[in-house]
Amino acid sequence: MAANQGFSRWLLAASMFTGSACAADMDASLRVADGHMTFDEYVASLPVDAETGAFVVEGDILAYDRSELTDYYAAHLYGTALTLDQVSDGVDSKYSVAEALSLTYCVSDAFGTDKAAVRDTFAAAASEWMDATKISASDAPTLRFIYERDHDDDCTADNDEVTFNIAPSNSTEFDAASFFPHWKRAKRQVLITKRVMKPYKARTFLGVLRHEIGHVLGFKHEHVAAPATPCPEKDVTWRSLSEHDVPSVMHYREVAAGSCKNSGVTDYTLTTLDNAGVRCIYTTQARAAADTAGDACRALTSYGTPASSFAIDGHGQLYRITHTEASSQRTSVIARYIAASATSKQRWTTLWSATEPLASSASAIHAGGTQLYRRTATHLYRWTGTSWQIIAGGAGSSVTVAYATGDLFRLDADGTIDRVVGGAHETTPILTSKAAGRKLFAGTTELFRVEANGDAYLWAAGTWTGRIGTGIRSIAETEAGATFCLLNDAAGTVMLRKASGVWSTIGSNARALWGGLEVPYVTPKDNPATAANESTSIRRNPTGSTWHRYALSSTRIMKGGERRIAINTNGKPYAYVTP
Repeated sequence: MAANQGFSRWLLAASMFTGSACAADMDASLRVADGHMTFDEYVASLPVDAETGAFVVEGDILAYDRSELTDYYAAHLYGTALTLDQVSDGVDSKYSVAEALSLTYCVSDAFGTDKAAVRDTFAAAASEWMDATKISASDAPTLRFIYERDHDDDCTADNDEVTFNIAPSNSTEFDAASFFPHWKRAKRQVLITKRVMKPYKARTFLGVLRHEIGHVLGFKHEHVAAPATPCPEKDVTWRSLSEHDVPSVMHYREVAAGSCKNSGVTDYTLTTLDNAGVRCIYTTQARAAADTAGDACRALTSYGTPASSFAIDGHGQLYRITHTEASSQRTSVIARYIAASATSKQRWTTLWSATEPLASSASAIHAGGTQLYRRTATHLYRWTGTSWQIIAGGAGSSVTVAYATGDLFRLDADGTIDRVVGGAHETTPILTSKAAGRKLFAGTTELFRVEANGDAYLWAAGTWTGRIGTGIRSIAETEAGATFCLLNDAAGTVMLRKASGVWSTIGSNARALWGGLEVPYVTPKDNPATAANESTSIRRNPTGSTWHRYALSSTRIMKGGERRIAINTNGKPYAYVTP
C-alpha cells in the first residue's frame, strides 16, 4: 500500500458476509485488469460509506479523497504465514520493542450498554495474540495490550494519552475498522458497529476482533499473498512471513473464488502460521535487541514441499532432490528454488529428472560456491548448467563441500580422502593413509577431519596441520572463519577455538552443531525439565556465552549467502533471513 494511503482505514466490511458490495468490487477489479473500465467508471463503481463519505475500496478499505483512488486503480490495472504491511520505502510497519510492550487503549463510554461486551471481548482477543508471542508457557509475552479505563470518558482520536481508542460507529457499510502501526495517532482507532456484535454463520464478535487486532499489529489481509490472481487486494508494500495460509485469521472468509477464498465455514481464529508469524516479528525482535545489534526480525518463509535432501550454495541458491520408487526403479527429480517477485509467485523449477535402476540412481545432492553436485551409489557428478558431468567413479562413504569455494571432498570407504576443486572434473588425493571411522567436516574454505578416537586435524593451504583437538565428535566453521566443535562427551559440550589455538567452552547439552554467518547453531538434547520436544529446536549463540532459541520443530540448519535454512521435522525447509 502506498504511503499516502495512511488516510484510509482498514475495515472488515459487511459485504464480506453478505457477498454484495464485496462481490461487486471484485467484478470491478476484474474489468479494470482487462482494461474495460476508465478511472471515472472505476470510481463510480465503488460503494460509499454513508457516515464519512469515504469510498469503500477492495471490499474493506476506506479512502477519504478521490485522489487516493489512483493507486488502487493502478494496482488493479497493472497487478502486482502472516503477511506484514510495509511503508513505501520497504520498512516494516511494526512497533518497537518498547512500544509493543505498552499498547495502551481505552473503550469509549459511548458504547453504553454494549461497553462491557466490547471491553471483555477485545481483551480476550488481545490476550490470544499476546499468548501467541510466547515460545513456551513460562515465557513473558513480547506484546502487551494495556486497558486504561481512566480515559474511557475521553476515548477519542484526540486523546494522546493512549496508543489507540476503541469507539462505536453508526455506519451500516462495515462491521469493524482498525489501523496499522505506522499511522499517526489521529488515525489509530478501532471502530466497532453494533451489527458485528451479533454472530453471523460461523463468524463471531471475538473472531472479528482477532482479525482487527492483527491489523493493529501490522498484518495485512492474507489473501494479498495468494499465488493466483486476481485477488481483491494486490498492492506491493508487504512481505510474506509464511506460505499463503488460507485458514489464517487475516484471510477473507467469503469473498472471491479460488485461492483468494477461505472456505467461509470457520470463525476468524489464529492458525499455527499466524502464531509463527507474530513470534517472528515481535518475539524475535525483542530477543534480538538483547542479543546482537543488527540481528532483527527474520522472515519465516516456507520453501515448499518435503524433499529427500536439500543443498544450498555459497550464494544462497537452494536445491532439492525428491524420489519416488516403484519396483526396482527410482525416479529422481532435482529442482532449483525461484523466489517470489512482483510478477510471479515462489516456485521450484526442475533442472533434471530421470528414472534409473534403484542401485545406481541419484541418492543425494551437495552444493557450495556456485557448484551443484549429485551423488549416486557409483559416481559423483557436477552440474554444468545444462547437464551432469562425471567427476569421479565411486561415490565414497561421505561427501562434504566447502561453502565459499565449492571444493568437494570425498571420504572413501577405506578412509582415504580426495578433493575436487570447484568447477573441475578430476579428483586429487589429499590423504592416502587408510583408517576406519574417519569423518569429514567442510568449513567456509577449509576442511577438518576427525579420527575415530576424536583427534581432529585441519587441512588448509594444501596441507594437513598437526592435531588441533581431541575428544571431538563434530566441527563447524562460521562464514566469518570462527571454528567450533562438539565434544564426544555425555555433557554435549560445545567449544570455540580461539586465535591462539586454545579451545574455550561456550555451551553444553548439544547433540548436533552447525556454523552460521558469525555464530554457531546447535540442536539441544531432550530436556523435559525445560521444554517438551527440545531436541527439535535450534539454538544459536550470539554472544559466546548465552544461547537463544532460534527455530522450532527443526532438525538442522543450512547456510548459503544471506539465507539460513531450517529443515523442519516434516522435511520442509524454512528460511530465516535477516531483511
